[in-house]
Amino acid sequence: MIATSIIPQEQKVNLSESHLSKEVSSPSLASSVPVVPKKLSQKELNAIEDELKRLRINPDSCVSVIKKYWDNVGGAIARVKEALQQGWCANPTGLFINSCKKGIKPQKSQVSNEVNEWFTWARKQRIVIAMTGGTGYTPDGEPVSIREMMELHPMKT
Repeated sequence: MIATSIIPQEQKVNLSESHLSKEVSSPSLASSVPVVPKKLSQKELNAIEDELKRLRINPDSCVSVIKKYWDNVGGAIARVKEALQQGWCANPTGLFINSCKKGIKPQKSQVSNEVNEWFTWARKQRIVIAMTGGTGYTPDGEPVSIREMMELHPMKT
């Protein structure tokens, strides 16, 4: 079990596979249904793992959560970054896992509709895998300005 100081006792996470499968099927998490992409490439997974390491998060304990809650990973990473900047996060791994499962995003990070629509489209096209602040991450893990990415890859409907 991961020791957490911020997450209430009832929300502590045991990362064994059997526990995750039970927890995901429980009615209390029905509002956070996992959305799994067709297939998560090893490059994409490595890029996310590198970002997690930069945030002092053990990626080995997060792989199954990343795969199950792929759509929530970007928001969870942004939430951890915000929490670390504000100084209130004592357990980045626990915060990341909890945020992924519940789809919780950072409070300050309000993305415009235009950027949000482009990001949703670009993720489906595998142009970008995550976004925090004004920076997007390519499948290779390369940080690029969102505005620059939007200019290089205009949304096609």
